[in-house]
Amino acid sequence: MKYSTVNRYKGGAITRKTTRRNGHDISPAIPGL
Repeated sequence: MKYSTVNRYKGGAITRKTTRRNGHDISPAIPGL
């Protein structure tokens, strides 16, 4: 769950895109979902 928080602050734009795609905040950590 470390990645979810890190991605939220470090990669806000990337997290936003991934969150919209998968609908989860931890998606960036798991590119498989």
